[in-house]
Amino acid sequence: MVYHSITNEGTEVWVDAADQKYRKKDPTAQGALVSVGQGWTQYYYDPFANTVGTKDLSPQGSATPRINNPAVSWTDALGALGFGNTLDLTAKSQADGVTVWVLEAKTPIVDKNGNLAGSLNGRIEIDTTTNLPHAFEKHQELVNGATPTTDPNGLNPNRRIVYKTSEMIARSSLPDNFFESSEVSTQLQAPEQNIEKVRALGLTPLWLGVHYEGPGGILQLPMDTGVFAVSSPVSGEVHYSLIVPTSASQAVEEKDAVIVRFSKDITTFKSPLIPEIGGTLPEQQSASSVNGGPAVLYTSTLTPNDLPCPNGNCPVSSAALYRRLIFSVGDTGVQIETAARVGAGGNDANGYNGKDAIVALAEALFTPPAPDTPTPTPNGLPAPNPTVAPSP
Repeated sequence: MVYHSITNEGTEVWVDAADQKYRKKDPTAQGALVSVGQGWTQYYYDPFANTVGTKDLSPQGSATPRINNPAVSWTDALGALGFGNTLDLTAKSQADGVTVWVLEAKTPIVDKNGNLAGSLNGRIEIDTTTNLPHAFEKHQELVNGATPTTDPNGLNPNRRIVYKTSEMIARSSLPDNFFESSEVSTQLQAPEQNIEKVRALGLTPLWLGVHYEGPGGILQLPMDTGVFAVSSPVSGEVHYSLIVPTSASQAVEEKDAVIVRFSKDITTFKSPLIPEIGGTLPEQQSASSVNGGPAVLYTSTLTPNDLPCPNGNCPVSSAALYRRLIFSVGDTGVQIETAARVGAGGNDANGYNGKDAIVALAEALFTPPAPDTPTPTPNGLPAPNPTVAPSP
């Protein structure tokens, strides 16, 4: 059997205690993301990095849980039952028309000096008919018995979770792979899907496809972290890696050699962040154009030799540390950044990090369609608008 619950907040959880397998679905307001667990390991989807990660949910620190079972990590009520320092049956009561046992879990809060500062309290209501959780509340109590009005962890005011569904169901009623990590992997977004997210923000997402072989070298879009869309502030990014051959049979992937940024507000574009060099970076500004339209080119007056040398044997290079070209496509502002990738001989392996090359790259990204001809679209995606389209 599997325990299944749905809270009034929209969280849905399945607990297969026998096999120590678990699944959780976040509320729709939080993206309805799915995570699963095996033992103390949780597999979750990170929508910002577009990756599947793992988290160790095992008890940390010196405190030993009353119930050392991975199931306690998946609902607040089970967590309070498993990790409360003390657990007392306080009453039999009525709640929401249901007869419940009321249990109170308490865990002491000790300050940095080892003094008792209060307790973390959890109230668990158990349906007397099913012996399953009905509701859960938590709050912090000070050592003098008072309840704080505010709390940095959001514990007060009192938060009440009601389990609208709290039931046992047959494991056979669920798909065989229901608790497998592959279920989390299905949430990974392909670049084309993330491009659609950029488009949904009202931006024109210029891109070169997953692979692009131009005069400046081979660019590749990482499948997991290549495209980003942010709703506040409205912006998007496409990060390309440069494939640099090191021999006849080997190549190195130089990440973020070309970055394309989008924004409704062109004034939000800044110089790249160089952690080794704080403050505003020195640049030269010059007028340029992209397909006949106005553009501004910024060229770093720094070179790679202005950065610390990691191995003490870095070749001398006169390449610009970076360049960035700013222009507009309709009401979408675009900034293309190129970064130097210095090889053993001191030459810049990033063929797009040049004045003419970055403009050519911009024009490859954005080519207005010819009059009375079908609008080209990359990978079968719809064109962003009837007059502007990214090239295939």
